[in-house]
Amino acid sequence: MTTPTTQTVYQALGREAGVHALVQRFYALMDELPESFALRMMHPESLSGSETSLFEFLSGWFGGPDLYVAKKGHPRLRMRHANYRVSPAMRDQWLLCMTQALTEQVTDEDLRSRLIEKFSQMATHLLNSADGVAGTGSAAQQRGDNISVNLITPRTTMKTAHDLVAAAKARIQEVAITEAEQAILDADILIDVREADEYAAGHLSGAIHASRGLLEFKLSSSPELSSRDLRIVLYCKTSGRAALAACALRDMGYLQVKSISGGFDAWVAGGKPVVKPSLPAFE
Repeated sequence: MTTPTTQTVYQALGREAGVHALVQRFYALMDELPESFALRMMHPESLSGSETSLFEFLSGWFGGPDLYVAKKGHPRLRMRHANYRVSPAMRDQWLLCMTQALTEQVTDEDLRSRLIEKFSQMATHLLNSADGVAGTGSAAQQRGDNISVNLITPRTTMKTAHDLVAAAKARIQEVAITEAEQAILDADILIDVREADEYAAGHLSGAIHASRGLLEFKLSSSPELSSRDLRIVLYCKTSGRAALAACALRDMGYLQVKSISGGFDAWVAGGKPVVKPSLPAFE
């Protein structure tokens, strides 16, 4: 693929670094977007093999080093996906992530539109099923050798709370404690997602309480909090519960959700003010 000025797409995107950035953002979006959840669940736990294969393929497809062919031979996309049922729904989820990645990474509008068209043609070429049931690919394909969709059976590995928090933090926007005060000033609502006794013992000024376990129910039952454009800042004791809560709000459709890194403990350690309930005086 070349541009009208004979410059290759590989060169136009910034060579190796540019193609890497595009691929990394594509798979990050697959992890982040609720709309691509079904597609993501059909991929391996680690996306590193998928990233490598797609990068190597795109390097050659874009007119750069033909890394994929040198390592594995002709791509033969349809053959490599023959053991998988690639449905219109899976194609559309894949294209959603790639289109968003191109929109963010490619500033040349003409080049971007042509790439979106080419990817659409390629993804449509791989369709082989009307439904989205994954097949039983070979061990080599499960390592990430299939380039485009890389479908496998759903993962079964158990995750720890730490794993869930780490995954959540990769999806959300955290603000450093040094930037927290400004973020709170800019927000429409500040929510403390700790338990009631923690909130009562001391909380940030202006914060309302909605424990992590009841947060979604509180927002769903409060019409004044139903706007998807509501600017929300969350915090908990150290940031784990707030990160999980921020993910949940994103999945509900809220577009501007932030979590305070380090949470209440970092706020106190930074010498920032805390509201504490006044105790009754007995005379």
